[in-house]
Amino acid sequence: MTNTEAQSDPERRRRLQPFASFRYRGYRWLWAANLTFGLGQSAQGFAFAWLVYEMSGSSGVLGAVTVTAALPALLLALPAGVFADRKDRRFLLATSHVLVGLALLLTAAVGWFSLGLTLLMALLAGIGLAIGAPVRTALIPALVPPNQLLNANALDGLGRGVGLVVGLAVAYFIGHFWGLWVALAVSAVAILAGALFVIPLRVPPREPLPTSPEYGVSPREPTSGGMGEDIVDVLEFITYSKTQVGPLFVLLFTMSILGPWLVLANWEVTNNLDATVAEAGVLFIVMGLGSLAALLALMSMPGLRNAGGWYAAALVAGAILTAAIWLSSSYALTAFLMVFAGLATGIHGVLFVTLVQSRTPIALMGRVMAAETVLVAAGVLLGLLLGAVSGDFLRGQEGLFFAVVALAVVTSLVLVRNPGLRRMATHPEEPEAKAAPSQG
Repeated sequence: MTNTEAQSDPERRRRLQPFASFRYRGYRWLWAANLTFGLGQSAQGFAFAWLVYEMSGSSGVLGAVTVTAALPALLLALPAGVFADRKDRRFLLATSHVLVGLALLLTAAVGWFSLGLTLLMALLAGIGLAIGAPVRTALIPALVPPNQLLNANALDGLGRGVGLVVGLAVAYFIGHFWGLWVALAVSAVAILAGALFVIPLRVPPREPLPTSPEYGVSPREPTSGGMGEDIVDVLEFITYSKTQVGPLFVLLFTMSILGPWLVLANWEVTNNLDATVAEAGVLFIVMGLGSLAALLALMSMPGLRNAGGWYAAALVAGAILTAAIWLSSSYALTAFLMVFAGLATGIHGVLFVTLVQSRTPIALMGRVMAAETVLVAAGVLLGLLLGAVSGDFLRGQEGLFFAVVALAVVTSLVLVRNPGLRRMATHPEEPEAKAAPSQG
């Protein structure tokens, strides 16, 4: 039995197969690890953030802890990506689980608040997140054939979404009855337990780098140069390759910078409607159901033509829907619009990863996914900085419409300058890949 057995039965390919990627043993183990990590991380996000705010009574302290946890992504993600392309990717994945789990477990064991200790634990958890994030997505193309990437990424998104919802529910329930320290400990145990799913994971050997000039990289293997040379290779690939990866990263960075405006607008709508906490919760559950519907639809597709165009359209549509939600004065209309906003979010999240993976050589995959992690972290931090400088402008209607117009303009310019982007399919039209040999 192999990790990526190709299916040649044309009848099977015509049927809806939303769980097709589960046929591959390695993918099942990775999916389970990601599910448990998402479950523990969502519980941690609720319990840890609430504890910091409750103990310090300061949103400024909470912001400092959040920035501390995000900084390692800027410094360590690319080196982790290089390591993932050179060495055992399972080691990085297991290390990610252990570092995040230990940080939360130690915080829960101490049982009292100290700013220095909290920042240290946030830094440790951030290091774990930084080295694990690129590996989780980089492993998927190694475990399923190219024509299953859309299904595998959508199914992975579904698992993480389920983990998020269940984790939040468990954290709220445990925190309400036994306290937030216990909720933090339970989330730590869930993340540590997820490392056990990495042990039986077997990853096929990497293929050598292609020498085709369309990739814009030298044929140097990741073991032949230093860390700096390997990072330069991935920057050259993103910038100069003819596979349209560069324009996708431009759109991602733009969305990351403008994201704080759009996210804040979704939260502010609850104030505009004078919604209670329960009513606000229903709105975001409805939005989550929209994302879930998008994932279920993408899971059932064998592939998607013009996926680049769909990705760009989903970005702009999500921003426009956010503006419409802001202007809505009706709770029912807001809920209706949030369903479609969730759909847009689910679509562009999965399509970006799938499009990049399908056009990236396996030997560069860790570094490319690491570049995505760095770019998102840099964009979010820059967006938060711009928001802090702009003050009330960020929270006002003007800031929201600036974000919407800016995203629409940048997306239009990128599509005009890169007409091939719109026609990109979720996987290149080529003969089905041969099965990768199993390593156990």
